Amino acid sequence: MAALPTILTRLAHRAAAESGFTARRWGRDQVDLAILRVEVERRLLGVRPAVAELMVALPNFYPVRSSPSLLAPRRLPPGRGKPHGENA
Repeated sequence: MAALPTILTRLAHRAAAESGFTARRWGRDQVDLAILRVEVERRLLGVRPAVAELMVALPNFYPVRSSPSLLAPRRLPPGRGKPHGENA
């Protein structure tokens, strides 16, 4: 699998190209890391560049496990449940 920066670069360029723009800058959203923000531009002769910002949802690269065993409280092994110095 490619490194994450390479994947983000490809996603940014693909999102810009699908809209007919060129990617200028991109980076992860500060609040929601599942969003890639891409600043794009389109240049035409004699016209100021058109600039826009796209928000691209990142695919889930690592599946989230929702196993019941992960949600259940963990039991400590015998003798590990009390702090040192306490007697039962």
